[in-house]
Amino acid sequence: MIFEMKIRIANMNDASEIYNLLNNTHELRGFSEGEAYSKSWLAEVIKEKKRNIFLIAEKDGIIVGFLIAHRIPDKDFLLNDVYVKPEFRGQGIADGLMLQFDKIIKLLGSNFSLGLVLPGNKKMQGLFEKRHYKRGHTFYYYYKERK
Repeated sequence: MIFEMKIRIANMNDASEIYNLLNNTHELRGFSEGEAYSKSWLAEVIKEKKRNIFLIAEKDGIIVGFLIAHRIPDKDFLLNDVYVKPEFRGQGIADGLMLQFDKIIKLLGSNFSLGLVLPGNKKMQGLFEKRHYKRGHTFYYYYKERK
């Protein structure tokens, strides 16, 4: 069976599935417990198209991957997450998302993007290195939730 991949901008109809992937996928969790991503954060990222790039990869109408990036501070971007469901890996989906991301930021006048990858996520490290990102030092990510 041949699948046709489509890359598009995320919308609120995607929120429920993306929320579940963000909070239930080991590779995406920067924290060991609790909700790593809130529904309100996700809704804001989807809605704030001037500050964020949120791409969805689909095959036959099924979400198979996504890319989330944030503008820092003016025209450069921080790649927050690039994810492809395990059963669809090795099919060029992450490359397709990254290629589309590169096109968008070039159109926006950006010439710099930064990506964070968990130390154990060797596949994502390989993707960044393949796309000529320079590797920095390992660091610890601290967070504080204010209620």
